Amino acid sequence: MVTIEILKAHLGGVQMSLKMETVQPFVDTAERWFRKRIGRELYQYLQAVTTPDAAELEMISLAQACISWYAYSLAFPHLKVRVGNAGMSKQVPQDSAAVTKWEYVDSIEAIQTMLNRQYEDFWMLVDELMPEAWTASAAYQARQALLLRSATEILKFVTVENLGVMLYEQLMPYIARAEEFYLRPLVTEDDYDHLKAGWKAPTAVLSTQEQRLVELLQPALAHLAIFEAYPYLRLSISSRGISEKRSKDGLMEEVSPSIDAINTQHRQLFIDGQLYLNRAKEYLDRTASNVAFIGYRAAHPIGSSDDDNADYSNTPHILL
Repeated sequence: MVTIEILKAHLGGVQMSLKMETVQPFVDTAERWFRKRIGRELYQYLQAVTTPDAAELEMISLAQACISWYAYSLAFPHLKVRVGNAGMSKQVPQDSAAVTKWEYVDSIEAIQTMLNRQYEDFWMLVDELMPEAWTASAAYQARQALLLRSATEILKFVTVENLGVMLYEQLMPYIARAEEFYLRPLVTEDDYDHLKAGWKAPTAVLSTQEQRLVELLQPALAHLAIFEAYPYLRLSISSRGISEKRSKDGLMEEVSPSIDAINTQHRQLFIDGQLYLNRAKEYLDRTASNVAFIGYRAAHPIGSSDDDNADYSNTPHILL
């Protein structure tokens, strides 16, 4: 999908000679990375378009921009050195000065920023156009099955700086996990299966009560999904061991938060999630009947209390 002319057109800042042979391995790797991120069906659709309209041209251009910037991020560290039989040397073109360390680091961060921006714009356009190759793909079906289908939906309930498509993709397993750990036990197995079947089916329509329940569950899910992901997002695990991720740039001096601040925020995510879950439970208590949320009503008959069967053995409680 990307030639040397396309690569240079999207990078813009490359004004010197750059042969395709130099960056071809990185372009190939970037294309494989992009195909894996968006799904084989959508990638093949982008390759197969022969007479694209204006919107499709923009989508293809954004796809090429993502591949170009990712390839550039891979190639960038290698372009500063020259390797041969005589060994390795640093390349400094004639009548120019070598860049400083902070300039090099700033360039790496700027490349990543552009990659993220192009990736966000690509998915924004895909969600707007909804090509059939995307809506029929397994990746789309997996996203549609979740009660929170995008970063935008999470941001309605939780303020997370720089929460975009890439971070949402990392959160998807934890959204599914939070649904299973917290939402399914609350709604009950049968009712939750029925709710999810209607939610993810393209032609199904939720009832008014089901739609309202989803609206009450989504803020709880947003907080609890981040709560579940929280311990893992800070850590990088590889064959070399475990390391902690930190962020720092030349404009903002950022420090790693204290363990107390981390634990406080982690705990608050759980508390807020439980508050929203309680609102959903109150709604189910009011509306569950022999017609709506039958499984919940069977598990919680009218007049019963969740404390009726509580076991207070070996606890300091005094029952009067």
